Amino acid sequence: MTDYPFPKASLKHRLGQLLIEYALFIVTLGIGYLVWFLIILGQGQTPGKQVLKLRVYDSTTGKPAKWGHMFIREFGLVMAVAVIAYGIPVILSLQSLSEFASDGYFELSIGNILYYGITAFDAFWIFKNDARQRLVDVICKTDVLNEAAK
Repeated sequence: MTDYPFPKASLKHRLGQLLIEYALFIVTLGIGYLVWFLIILGQGQTPGKQVLKLRVYDSTTGKPAKWGHMFIREFGLVMAVAVIAYGIPVILSLQSLSEFASDGYFELSIGNILYYGITAFDAFWIFKNDARQRLVDVICKTDVLNEAAK
């Protein structure tokens, strides 16, 4: 276990950060959010984390996560799940993605069930884990700390 200069973010902070992320995305029409996101990602933060003074730390070094680590943390699991959830059904059926879309397959598909199921599993992992980590935090060896608490 790494000794950090700040306490870990509480579940309330993590939920508040998620709600702020959604609100900022809507208010900025996604474009402003994306620009802001890409600029501060290298500081171990996202826009919602920056507003609440939360930061992602690398548990192996005890320092804030760098841009590449954050990018993998934020998009790696999402992309892996998307490839598994949507790619495997396409490959198994030997149909092209456009045929699936034209058949209305994506409205309620095995891919959607897998994608949202794994995403929910990741989100609810925080309740199982005493270290207050989502599954993506465990995989990426990161912790979210509350820098406003000190």
